Amino acid sequence: MYRLSVFYTLSFLLVTFLTDTLSVANEDSQTREPHWELFLDDYIIERSTGFRRELHHPKPYGVVVPADQPWESQGLSPSYVGRRKDGKLECYYRTHGVNVPNDTTAYAVSDDGIHWEKPILGLVEFSGGKDNNLLPSGVPYALHTYGNVSDPNQRFLIGLGDEPLGQKMRLFFCKELPDWENDPNWREKLVEVGTKPSYKLGLHFWDDRTDEWVYMRQSPNHPPTRCIARWATKDLRNWTVQPVVYPDAHDSTDPRFFDEMYGMCAIHTEGMVLGFIEWFIGDQTRPDYSVLAQELIGRVHMKGPMEIRIATSRDGGFTWDRTVSREAWIPHGTEQDSYNRGVITYTSPVRMGDEDWFYCTVINGDHAGSTYYQGRNTHIQGALYTQKHNRYV
Repeated sequence: MYRLSVFYTLSFLLVTFLTDTLSVANEDSQTREPHWELFLDDYIIERSTGFRRELHHPKPYGVVVPADQPWESQGLSPSYVGRRKDGKLECYYRTHGVNVPNDTTAYAVSDDGIHWEKPILGLVEFSGGKDNNLLPSGVPYALHTYGNVSDPNQRFLIGLGDEPLGQKMRLFFCKELPDWENDPNWREKLVEVGTKPSYKLGLHFWDDRTDEWVYMRQSPNHPPTRCIARWATKDLRNWTVQPVVYPDAHDSTDPRFFDEMYGMCAIHTEGMVLGFIEWFIGDQTRPDYSVLAQELIGRVHMKGPMEIRIATSRDGGFTWDRTVSREAWIPHGTEQDSYNRGVITYTSPVRMGDEDWFYCTVINGDHAGSTYYQGRNTHIQGALYTQKHNRYV
């Protein structure tokens, strides 16, 4: 019998060797890499003799998708970034601004993933004209790369709704996302499959254990703290919600630094679900609503920064291992006006050579900052973080 420490060493060396010697494929290529064991939890590890687990932190590149259009007066949030057939990257992002309906989506393209252009699409009217990059759809969900879906007809899910966009959107599967710039018949290539009651719901992955589509996000109104729920549907019409992961006894309950889970972006990868937790460190000594309102999660916002931590699930999102969640994977900025005082991610990583690129939403101030800051409003933009492929620890 091999000693486990030797197995651990050989596993790491084998993964490194295979990754460094085999050609790296694009996300749409048929070439498949060998399975990675990420060691984010203690799965297959009995004793880590001679080793310690060290969480890596992605390299920050700063803001690369700035909010610079009239319909982005309060900011923007990257929600899907992927590669088009012509090799360019495309970014679907939510816009935040005055007189802009919830879930209004806009579109940008890039040759290198750092410099982004916002083409005039002429599809949606805003402020009396159509000279903008707004889309008549919600953000798409890529199910072929990180969604545990192999059916070519279900590569993407996208939502369409009546004006204003947002509520009770109709859901469509498609092989490819619409060519917004060149194809006026893009609607004909979508297959309607269901509805969702709110723009806040989407899809992260298919759970083949329970035959359900799953989306991880904040649970509605479950005191005493914000937590994450598993939203699931078998038919893309009827949804169930089950709170599944809370802060635990080792997380801070100091009212000045109160730990909560604000949301989660989840991807299905390497045989497990990887969750990027939006970690909120709230100041409960400075609530912005009445004491009564604090009993309803989501009604009280509080002041505080946000960062990203990692958790893993090996049963389709019902139970979560937080071995590496005791520290920030992407930390928040240290100053009140740091461009990344709040960091959130809604997107799955984009493979760029031997790197994973993460497009995150960053806020230059604390959560609910407009309630507390005098003389300035916080701004929301898109920032880039990069790390070697799968090198989380």
